[in-house]
Amino acid sequence: MIRRLAGAEVAKLAANISVADSQSLPQLVYAPRGFINTTDPLLLQAEQIIRHDEPGMTAERLAKALNLSERTLHRRLKDLVNESPKAFITRVRIETACMLLDTPGASIKQVATQCGYNDDTSFRRAFIQLIGMSPVDYKRWSNNRNISSS
Repeated sequence: MIRRLAGAEVAKLAANISVADSQSLPQLVYAPRGFINTTDPLLLQAEQIIRHDEPGMTAERLAKALNLSERTLHRRLKDLVNESPKAFITRVRIETACMLLDTPGASIKQVATQCGYNDDTSFRRAFIQLIGMSPVDYKRWSNNRNISSS
């Protein structure tokens, strides 16, 4: 019904938001990238900086870029998304990695570099911690999911 009324893209978005999977994967795997943070201007600006301007951003540099003290940034992020600046940065980087891994032909090493990781091991560790599977397994899972939903 959604596909007929609003189009295939909106139907897929609605399905991803409301999915109940038999696998024990976190909802983050299905939620559209940036979906959680789209309500607050500070979060939008922080995401923009991390996703597009400087993926290898540290909490200290993010605070400076947002014209905040580190303590104020920490307090604001805790209030808004209940995350520390470091956890927020990691989540945005890994969300971006998921989006890039969905791109056909994207290599995991390229994605890691684009997301600000110089070390494959730290990228893999952060990815597994947040998504619950390795980048290779995610890419395989995502490809299979896209084939079956076509």
